[in-house]
Amino acid sequence: MKNNNNRQTVDLVKAVENAGADFIAVHGRKKSTRSSVPVNLEAVKLVKSIASVPIMENGDVFSLADVKRIVDETNVDGVMSARGLQLNPTLFSGHTTTPWGAIEKFFAYTTSYPIAFRNAQQHIADMMEKTVVRKERVDMLRCTNMVELVDWFDVRYDLKRFGEKGFGTRAELARK
Repeated sequence: MKNNNNRQTVDLVKAVENAGADFIAVHGRKKSTRSSVPVNLEAVKLVKSIASVPIMENGDVFSLADVKRIVDETNVDGVMSARGLQLNPTLFSGHTTTPWGAIEKFFAYTTSYPIAFRNAQQHIADMMEKTVVRKERVDMLRCTNMVELVDWFDVRYDLKRFGEKGFGTRAELARK
C-alpha cells in the first residue's frame, strides 16, 4: 500500500463502508509481500484516519507489547493475530510463552474433536517453539500418528490427562 495505491485503498475502504461493514480488518501488507517484511503501519494509520467504522489491525502481533505499539502508532480500535496465536494461544492473556497447561488442554481437544493429526502435531510444535529446542521439536514431528505422539510425550514430559490433578493449570514445561 505505497502512495500510488493510497487512492485505491481509500476507495476500497469507502466502498466497504458503503456496503454496510460494521468494522474493517486491515492487514498492512500486499498479497505479494512476505510475512518476514514488517506490516506497513503507515498504511493502517491511513485507513484508520479515513474510516468511519472501527478498524482492526492484523499482522505482526506476537505479544502484548506489539499490541500496545501498534495501537499507539495507528490509533486502531483493536488488533488481531494469526501467527502469534499459533505460536502462543495465550498471547492476549499476557503470557510470553505458551503455558504447559495450555498444551495439555490442546492435547485433550485433539483427542476429543476431529482435528487432523498433522495439523494438531504442527500446532503443538509451534506452541513449544520458545520452550523446547528445535532438535527436540523435529524429533516430535517424526511421529506418524496420535498414539506415537502421546507416547513420545509420555516418555519425556509429565503430560496430565483431563480429570487428573493439575491438568491444564501448570505454567512451566513439565519434564520427566
